[in-house]
Amino acid sequence: MKNDVNLFINEQQGIPEMEYKTGSWKSVAFLADLYGVSEQSIRDWINADIIEKPIGRLLNVVEVIRAIYLHQRKIIERMGNQPITDERLNSMKIRREINEVELKKLRGELVHVEKIRRIAFARAKTEAEILNSLPSRLKSILAAESDEFKVGQVLQSEIEQIAKKTIEMSKSE
Repeated sequence: MKNDVNLFINEQQGIPEMEYKTGSWKSVAFLADLYGVSEQSIRDWINADIIEKPIGRLLNVVEVIRAIYLHQRKIIERMGNQPITDERLNSMKIRREINEVELKKLRGELVHVEKIRRIAFARAKTEAEILNSLPSRLKSILAAESDEFKVGQVLQSEIEQIAKKTIEMSKSE
């Protein structure tokens, strides 16, 4: 193992100059960058015999690509031969639902629940304040009125005003 560590330094030793210049031999760092993985992942692939050991600290890019492709293909074939489990179906369903929610959010079809709660609380608080002020505003008017019909009209008028204010608040939010 100690000798293997030296194989991963970014030098071109051990490969004839002509082969190196063809561009098909690259370092572990280059391949890690190419695949978007760490250098340790490339070393793990080498240790697991997925790709061949480097020659002179370099790897044949064409062979690495072929080996990784074949390895991934084997994994996919193994997964394809396995029956779809309930757990996997549930996972796929959850992923689809999450994607649908994200799409609706992007389209503006969904609003955060917390925002709705804040708006509803503010509206309920304002309506409660308006309703609580009703007796103090109407007591002197209704105390002087002896006609039931007139009292009903005054109450109906106030209720309609409260309803209009509530509707206006809904439109502005």
